Amino acid sequence: MFLLSQILMVIAISLDIVSFQLAKRWQVLLALSASTALTSIHFYLLDVYNAALLMAIASLRYAVFIKYQNKCLLILFLLLIIIPPLNQLAEYYELYAIVGSALLTLGAFFTEQKRLRIVMMFGTLSWLIHNIYVGSPMAIALESGFLLSNIIGFYRLHKVAAIS
Repeated sequence: MFLLSQILMVIAISLDIVSFQLAKRWQVLLALSASTALTSIHFYLLDVYNAALLMAIASLRYAVFIKYQNKCLLILFLLLIIIPPLNQLAEYYELYAIVGSALLTLGAFFTEQKRLRIVMMFGTLSWLIHNIYVGSPMAIALESGFLLSNIIGFYRLHKVAAIS
């Protein structure tokens, strides 16, 4: 199971790195939906169930937000990522995953690229801290790659915008 979890994370890392190099919002969210689905399975295989639940909700959230931008959906997803995990909170570091998920949910809701990317950077940083506590090298690599790709994509978009 451990080997399978690591293989899934290699694929998820590839999707994350590609995601923030994509120009269209729907493409970014589709890649993130696939990546977080694989990450959810990874955490499940490692018996990190709160993180697996949060990533499964994230995958659904990204898929829904491709087509729908609705404040009721935003509130629903925020409640889904806060209430169930808090009810089964076992370790304080799991709060980093909850905060990270809340920020990533807000970021996915934004249509403006700059706000989306900035909020997602902070959400990713929270998940990175969580993954360090969990001790999953591939999850740490995933969030690190996601953060780096987001920073590069942010720079590229704003460099092009400054030239225009």
